[in-house]
Amino acid sequence: MMYETSLCGRTKGWRAFVTVFLTGISLAAVATVALGQARAPFDDAVAVWQMDRLAGPADGSDDLAAVGKVQVVRLTGAEREASLARGGDGCAVWLQGGYLTASPRQPIRLSGKQASLCVRVRDPSGQWLGGLLASAEPQDRLANWIVADGKELVYRWQTTPLWQRVEGMKEPAQENRRAVPRGSYGFNGESNDAHDLLQYPARQWICSAVRVHDDGRVVVTDADGQAERTIDVGRQSVSGHAFYVGAKAGLAEFLDGDIAEIRVYNRPLTDAETRQTLGRLQAKWRLGPTRKAADASDAAQGLVLHLDAAQAKADTSGKIALWNDLSGHLHDVSQVVADRMPQRLDAALGGLPAICFRQGQFLQGPPVLAEGDDSLTIVAVWRREHLNGSQVICEQNAPGKQTGRRAALLAQGGQTPHGARGNFNDGVLPVSAPLDWVGRDGWHDVIVRFAETIVELYVDGVLIDEDWPHGALDRFQSPFLIGTGHRAEGRLQTPFAGQIDHVALWDRALTPTEIAALSGGAEHVARRDLEILGPPSHSLQYWKPRGKAYAGDCMVTCKDGEFHVFYLYDRQHHGAKWGLGAHQYGHFSSTDLKHWTHHPLAVPLDRQWECAMGTGNVIYNENDQKWYAFYTDCGSRIQFVDKPQRGAWLFRSVSADGIHFTKDFKPVLPGFDSDIFYVPQTRTFHLIAEGGRTHYQSGDLERWTEVPDSEFRKTAQRDNLSRICPDTLAWNGWHYFTTGSSRIYKSRQPWGPWNEIPKNTFDGLFYTKMHEFKDHRALAAGWVAFPGWGGNIVVRELVQSPNGDLGLKFVPEMMPACGPPLTLKMAARRGDVRGDFAALRVCAGQKLAYAAVDKVPHDSRIRFTVRPGRGVEAFGVCLCGAGDYQAGSELAFRPAANHVQFAHPHEGGLGQKQPVVTVMASDLGALPPVEGLDEPFTLDILIKDRILDVCIGNRRTFIARRADPGGQRLFFFAQGGEVVFEQIDVRPLEKA
Repeated sequence: MMYETSLCGRTKGWRAFVTVFLTGISLAAVATVALGQARAPFDDAVAVWQMDRLAGPADGSDDLAAVGKVQVVRLTGAEREASLARGGDGCAVWLQGGYLTASPRQPIRLSGKQASLCVRVRDPSGQWLGGLLASAEPQDRLANWIVADGKELVYRWQTTPLWQRVEGMKEPAQENRRAVPRGSYGFNGESNDAHDLLQYPARQWICSAVRVHDDGRVVVTDADGQAERTIDVGRQSVSGHAFYVGAKAGLAEFLDGDIAEIRVYNRPLTDAETRQTLGRLQAKWRLGPTRKAADASDAAQGLVLHLDAAQAKADTSGKIALWNDLSGHLHDVSQVVADRMPQRLDAALGGLPAICFRQGQFLQGPPVLAEGDDSLTIVAVWRREHLNGSQVICEQNAPGKQTGRRAALLAQGGQTPHGARGNFNDGVLPVSAPLDWVGRDGWHDVIVRFAETIVELYVDGVLIDEDWPHGALDRFQSPFLIGTGHRAEGRLQTPFAGQIDHVALWDRALTPTEIAALSGGAEHVARRDLEILGPPSHSLQYWKPRGKAYAGDCMVTCKDGEFHVFYLYDRQHHGAKWGLGAHQYGHFSSTDLKHWTHHPLAVPLDRQWECAMGTGNVIYNENDQKWYAFYTDCGSRIQFVDKPQRGAWLFRSVSADGIHFTKDFKPVLPGFDSDIFYVPQTRTFHLIAEGGRTHYQSGDLERWTEVPDSEFRKTAQRDNLSRICPDTLAWNGWHYFTTGSSRIYKSRQPWGPWNEIPKNTFDGLFYTKMHEFKDHRALAAGWVAFPGWGGNIVVRELVQSPNGDLGLKFVPEMMPACGPPLTLKMAARRGDVRGDFAALRVCAGQKLAYAAVDKVPHDSRIRFTVRPGRGVEAFGVCLCGAGDYQAGSELAFRPAANHVQFAHPHEGGLGQKQPVVTVMASDLGALPPVEGLDEPFTLDILIKDRILDVCIGNRRTFIARRADPGGQRLFFFAQGGEVVFEQIDVRPLEKA
């Protein structure tokens, strides 16, 4: 071992800093750390390890020791002052291939529901690789608590085993613990499933075939056997939206595993074809006898998708941006976001490569099965890394949960309860900080705070990540390793090659003031907050929480001219709390729609057994002058042992001022997502849930009775409506009812009967809710995907026709500020293009013609008037484009079909026709029919943070989101006729 003897004086606790440091800092700065005799954070710490101990501790303690090449250095100048200001001793240890062990004479064990830890650390190399704090027990594979993995700093909170936390989970017998745990897999059709037909172990390759027959039979076959079950074929009608590899609609159930090959057929293979195909694949990938390769042939009839990892091309870093379809149908799957691209692993199976999916990586392509298909075959060679939660190998699906609209090869986890995912079985809940956010150079104060219902990760005093646990801290006990950890097989990792100033542990939750003090003071924390997370946005339009957080389902209401938007605060795209969501109600309000007040969380998680605050509504009761926030606890997702009631229930939280709410934890009614409204004529409140299948009424919000002959129930059952996010609106003598951003109904009575509006106005936003504002206006709010569940809030203004039909338009008060108009110059053209940007005429035959403008900012507003020529086939604009119409987000109008869509240019021409969707998870999809496209109309386009937001003639809106910023070329195009683009105005958005 190598030490550099230090002259730094030993400090006991925090107060010693004051006497050392007063000569080098102003009194104001000292006051931010410690005032008078106020208790300092280290005073009651369970353990504090200062690095001068390694030079010979003054108190004779020998609990901290160095192993290998370790150097103790004395900090100087500003670095020494910063160390002392945080309670350090001005010394640090530099790990140069070695590490530290901490073995207190009095064993340490943190086991309650409150704890904190602090590490001050830096890595001069900028690599940030290795463990920082871990258990010294080599058999504890889960006890690498703080780890730097080169991309993130990760803390892994750990609690007790599954069977101690969840009802129905049995502790495995000793002999079963030695058995290989298994999950199950099969077909998922969305609430029409047979996804548990055969079993599989983690990390073992499976060569499988899933066949769905037109009589409802589902047959699953692999090398170990075959199983069969029947689903309701009458409910099965596959969506024609998109095909996904490694995710559910690009939003959830992400695969942590590998795929070697996928084949999809638009028919069920015969038994003989299935045996032959599986035998050939097993031989190819060396999963079975090679002799089968000679006497078997590939089934070709009906093959609509063929993905082979051996033919997939990766970039120089191994990322897969495009996986080509070998079926001849051009059903390629792709990904443009670098972090979401899977990796190619060479020689992964049988000497051939496989595609590795981890941490939300997935691929997406056009649908491979026809809209409404109910018979198919999915053949795949795949494996899962672990058995936590359900994960998708591949599927055809659309965003939004609709029975029978999905065709997925789904692999369920082992004993993991339905609804949970991540490392739930082991009780591990990670929080992390991206190193490129916080900075790879310089010192960082890393603080973890566990306060019963929440685990928070701070870097330099800034909250970077958080999650919501269940259970007490488990197996956090001495002896400890500092600067290294263990590999899965029990061997030590390569030590962290950086410097550590101090490490401290508490058996309580630190206060915000203490966290700031340990991080350099409030002023330093405020500065780092802006550096890491950026400035907060003051506008609600396109707003999301800063950092690694998102906004989900919105609930809106209005009182005395003040509009309120409540939203689901989201982390990890519904992945928080092991995938249970852990959503909470956030809250904005405004009287003029320009200036918004962001209030504290209205309905937070207050008990560990709460899964999430599911979508409900907020209403003001004039009778008692109180606000009531109704929510579901999402209790059907899991049954924790300490949960007072079984299943999912509706609850309420009450407020006197509409800002500060208090829960009473008394179940109101059984149910899920709900809506509540008041009928003045009868002085009754009405509550609907389950998409209208349950309907209750009350005079006081206390006592509820079921409405026996409900028109909501009749409509929901008759039309098989979505069960999520019901909503109602009363506006200008009309009443409206919708569920899950799918279909919308109108009536002259608040309770129906309901007539469907044929002109569906949903525009791609997720789960929009509506409410009347003032001055006879009404607003709606929803969210645009990031991608993944949750994203940015978007507010619309409703447009009402005399017959009660609805439309949507931009909210004038919420439009982002713009700079002066750009001077536009023609950068490229194809075909017959005439005029200037006051009147740009594009005339085309059967091939696309365009005019292009370059250097259009990624954040901009584009406005013009379109005058379609008679009989023109298609026209529009391609945003964020590049090349000779080679890339971009194509907004195309086809007047004859009343069709408006977002697509990508295809081989230098028009994009392929997209199916109609009501929620958009990407920039692929079409609006419900839009009439009047053969007449002149205005077009207003906002591009901001990859969001593409469109207003068509002040009567319809359409929103999408690109996966990357794209190029800066703007195309104006036409095909099969003539169109004139008039008064083209392009302006950059001003920075907020």
